[in-house]
Amino acid sequence: MTRIPDPGDIDVVSFIDYDTLNGMGITAQGVVLQFLNAGETTKADYRTHTFLVLSCVAGHLFYRSFEVYRQYWRKWFGQSNPKRPPSPIQAEGFVQMVLGDRSCAPQISTDRSE
Repeated sequence: MTRIPDPGDIDVVSFIDYDTLNGMGITAQGVVLQFLNAGETTKADYRTHTFLVLSCVAGHLFYRSFEVYRQYWRKWFGQSNPKRPPSPIQAEGFVQMVLGDRSCAPQISTDRSE
């Protein structure tokens, strides 16, 4: 979330369970990546920048990688862009939206990374 009245686009970071994505067929994986991990290519049609993080629980082989990406995006989108005048750096907010069965949604820590 930002205080900019018309930001021009929305930055979306989606979290999907690592094993769920890798358990999908190639075609389904392609659709997920096309819309949820397309960077700026979705801007023209949807006014979004999309990024995907594969999430997993502690103890999973790729948990450390997941935490690195989670912290990166939390820090990156946790403040306003200092290059965009005239406002100083300000904390921004996040919207969490769970699609599907909430009990199947990955638990994403909201701890800030400084």
